[in-house]
Amino acid sequence: LFEIMGIPVILAWDVPLTGWLRWVSLLALVFWFADIFMSFTTGFYFRGELEMRPSKIAARYLKSWFFPDVAVVLIDAISFVLAVQNSEPSVSGAALLRLSKMSRFLR
Repeated sequence: LFEIMGIPVILAWDVPLTGWLRWVSLLALVFWFADIFMSFTTGFYFRGELEMRPSKIAARYLKSWFFPDVAVVLIDAISFVLAVQNSEPSVSGAALLRLSKMSRFLR
């Protein structure tokens, strides 16, 4: 919910990441990092059978969403660090990087 409603507001009015907003953004970042690791343990159905072998799960995830997920989370991490370092409002590369987080919803 934060990423659907909060990110557009932050980008539109160039709100600095300070106080509670910084902690909510950090929590969202930690969540998406954990999601990458959890994807390595999430089974899938293949020909009507549930596949739970870790090697098969990892191979399928690496072939499908791993690299887009890592790219978005790394962009998110970089934008968070830049936004925390530049806590005063300004138009910067961090705003453009935060905008790229919206690509997560295309998945």
